[in-house]
Amino acid sequence: MAFQVNRLNRFARSLFFPCMVLMAVSPVFAQDSMEISSTPSQDRPTLTRAINIDEASVSSSIYVSGSIENNFSQGHQISLEGEGVFRLARDWGLDVVFPQVTLDDPIGQGAAMLGPIGGGFRYVFARFRNRMADSAGVFSLEAQGFYWATPNSQFPGEGSNYVLQGLAGMRFGHWTVQGNYGYNGAIDQAYQSNWFAFSSLGYALAAHWALQIEADYTGDVLPSDGGLDSQWVLVPQLGFKTDGWLFEAGEAFNPSQAGSSTDFIIQKNLF
Repeated sequence: MAFQVNRLNRFARSLFFPCMVLMAVSPVFAQDSMEISSTPSQDRPTLTRAINIDEASVSSSIYVSGSIENNFSQGHQISLEGEGVFRLARDWGLDVVFPQVTLDDPIGQGAAMLGPIGGGFRYVFARFRNRMADSAGVFSLEAQGFYWATPNSQFPGEGSNYVLQGLAGMRFGHWTVQGNYGYNGAIDQAYQSNWFAFSSLGYALAAHWALQIEADYTGDVLPSDGGLDSQWVLVPQLGFKTDGWLFEAGEAFNPSQAGSSTDFIIQKNLF
């Protein structure tokens, strides 16, 4: 019996020391091992997109977003749009936007339109990840074009256009910062060109819940003198994620104007 115990002790020591050496010379392996054993992956905070801000990554996903003005009197609008991002390579993605449906209240009696269809390419030019600091980020560029096959003069400012923008998404522990910054240019005279800067600050309450506030700046380029007619829209929002799904809703309001709208997004990750 003593012989067997001694053999087991020698065998255990022969495994213990190589494992200690491996973890000592490989800090990344040791850190990952401790994270996996102490914190289940489903409990870790992750980056949650904001409603009106495109993600900087090229992960394949589809989603539907919409906005409903909370004043249901005549002339107020409801809009609904579908979009899909499809990963082509590690750093390249295809962004396809389906025509936006816009309706004026009262539904069925007010004006309605089917907006432009569009698409373009997204390129990720930089990433970072620091496991020790629990931080990560991704930065990309995107160019898109939109064609309006069914012009409707009842919706001024709409038309065929192009978009050039930079996208960013960063997470620092439970905190997230995201943004889209660029220019919407007119292809035909009906479209109202503008500069835009959409930013959001978020906090992951848990793995499945996130609070965010979005600040969206738009500066319309005035045709007469080239100046800007600018406005801000704030969108506090709450998101819930589970099994590759994201459900997020918020209230959008302009601090300088009366009225608000309910914005929402439903997203499904494909892979």
